[in-house]
Amino acid sequence: MPEIINSALASATKRRNFNKYVNVSGYPIGVAYNATKDKYYARITPFGHDKQVILHYWDKAEEAFQEYMLFKESEIRILTVRYRDKLPEQLFDALIKYEVLFYSPHEER
Repeated sequence: MPEIINSALASATKRRNFNKYVNVSGYPIGVAYNATKDKYYARITPFGHDKQVILHYWDKAEEAFQEYMLFKESEIRILTVRYRDKLPEQLFDALIKYEVLFYSPHEER
């Protein structure tokens, strides 16, 4: 699998910031809270870029996550199509259907 796709997948499933005992952020992957604005926001680092981009501000963390999910799944699909000739058909199909989860599969619920 091309490294750029692997990186995009890894950032969609990574463990979030945890201290020794507690999930520090408490928010879904790709979501943060701005206390000054009293709003949640989605953030993403687009492929090929080093800088994180803040998307829109939302009243609910779930709304911000929906925006993150839309951007992240689109990014993975674009990369999948771009590298289609380097992917086995079964992997291509799985990546096209990939869904970003509300919480990382690495986290206990």
